[in-house]
Amino acid sequence: MSIVSRISLSDLELSDRRITSLPSSRTRTGYGRRLPTCQMVRINRRWRRVYVCLWSNSGTCYIDGARRGEWIVVDD
Repeated sequence: MSIVSRISLSDLELSDRRITSLPSSRTRTGYGRRLPTCQMVRINRRWRRVYVCLWSNSGTCYIDGARRGEWIVVDD
């Protein structure tokens, strides 16, 4: 995992999309590295889901970058 850049949600087009099924990445404890949220953002004419990396009581919201393992951290 490497953080490529940071963006603010106030600068992006947002959409709320429900998650229809429980993803396999969700654990029984509720913690995980790639937990999907209901938020979608539009970047470069493409909708991308906002994920949360949550361990202990601290979480980081991010969008997957262009390459595997790259994160674009979402502020707000």
